[in-house]
Amino acid sequence: MPPLPPRTHLSLALAIAVPLMLASCGGGGGGGFSFTPFPAANGGGGDAPPPPAPPPGAPKFAVGGTVTGLAGSGLVLQNNAGDDLAIGADGSFSFATSLDDGADYGVTVKTQPTALQVCVAKQAFGTVAGAAVNSVRVNCSEAGADRFGFAANERSNNLTAYTVSADGSLSAATPAAYSLAGTPQHVTVHPSGKKLYASIYVGTKGVTQYTIDPAGTLSQDLNITTGVGTSPVFVGVEPKGRFAYVIGDGQIHRLNIDATTGDLDGSTAVAVAGGNSRKLGFDPDGRFAFVPNGASVEVFRLDQGTGVPISPPVPVALPVGGFVDVAAEPSGRFAYVSTGNNPGTLLAYSIDQTTGALTSIGSVPSGNTPFGMAIDPTGRFVYVANRNSHDVSAYAINPRTGALTAVPGQPFSVGGNTPNSVTVDRTGRFAYTANQGDNTISIFTIDRTTGALALQTARPAGANGPQFFALTK
Repeated sequence: MPPLPPRTHLSLALAIAVPLMLASCGGGGGGGFSFTPFPAANGGGGDAPPPPAPPPGAPKFAVGGTVTGLAGSGLVLQNNAGDDLAIGADGSFSFATSLDDGADYGVTVKTQPTALQVCVAKQAFGTVAGAAVNSVRVNCSEAGADRFGFAANERSNNLTAYTVSADGSLSAATPAAYSLAGTPQHVTVHPSGKKLYASIYVGTKGVTQYTIDPAGTLSQDLNITTGVGTSPVFVGVEPKGRFAYVIGDGQIHRLNIDATTGDLDGSTAVAVAGGNSRKLGFDPDGRFAFVPNGASVEVFRLDQGTGVPISPPVPVALPVGGFVDVAAEPSGRFAYVSTGNNPGTLLAYSIDQTTGALTSIGSVPSGNTPFGMAIDPTGRFVYVANRNSHDVSAYAINPRTGALTAVPGQPFSVGGNTPNSVTVDRTGRFAYTANQGDNTISIFTIDRTTGALALQTARPAGANGPQFFALTK
């Protein structure tokens, strides 16, 4: 074969050398360079780029707050009727489930402590607003069983005294009665349990004060007959125990209370408002006084240093009936008014937390001539004594809206006649009515789940015309 031309020799050498170089420098990783092919264009077989990362989820926010005053165990909280959270000690808490921005929350007490305590959730309802909620306050207070009871007897001109057993039953104390120099209309006990005050509206008119000793015995140590009106029909103490309010002769009179002894200071009596009421009620913090007055309820905002109204009252017209009693539930968000008409009506209101103004949230029918009213210490149930149907109406309170729902089985007969008032004990386990018509006191056991009443007995009061029944520890 003839020899190849020089250019042909060069082309052949390159054709052999280039593949060998590429093979020797391939995927082994030990060479000094590597070969990277150009990516395929327009779907030429290369991998597609990864999809973009999904956007982050909407933020969620924790709901919680602080527990104070707790003793013992057993407290269980809920948020929006679920997400149970057991609490074992004072301090901050947070529910396991966080909520979306704009979601509603509602913290309630599902189970009270096993110790004799009552815990109440405040600032417990609202809407998540772009931040964690830590403003809920659960306040727990001692609720030791009441040991003594006292009735104001209109037709006997005396007070009768009772000892309270663990099952709520009553027995006559020693002494069993205390004579008064006039006709009592109302009786109340200072929050400390040290003093009892009775309003006397016929005879020696005024307010009589007693000291309650550890055995439940009363010792009269004060009788105020000036500065409280000429016919006092009611005496009440605001929840912090700093001021007493007496209603008489169309006037409301305020008296200072000694913070150490519980003694009324008659020299501080001052008329703070007019009105035709026979009762008044307070919000649980003593900021507002609610006074049924004719066809309206007047709301007073109270100076926290003096107990005197800060500004003129704000009246709220009652849509039906007249007026009898008013009470606020323990969280301070809702108030209820019994109208005293026949057939009766119980009115429900929300409370403005700045001004105390009342806004109607509905009403429910009650028995005939609803009179005295009581709310259990947990704020779950309200009870109304109906004078002319001789029974007690009972309603469950919706903790979010304040609306009332009839308790199954209500109304509950008192087993006597003409109940003038109803009282619930500090533990929420027992209720009592003072039955003016047949001189008895009815004793009920309260179902703490449903609020239903079970009548134990209607025992003789030991006097005539019981008007009101008060309890103390």
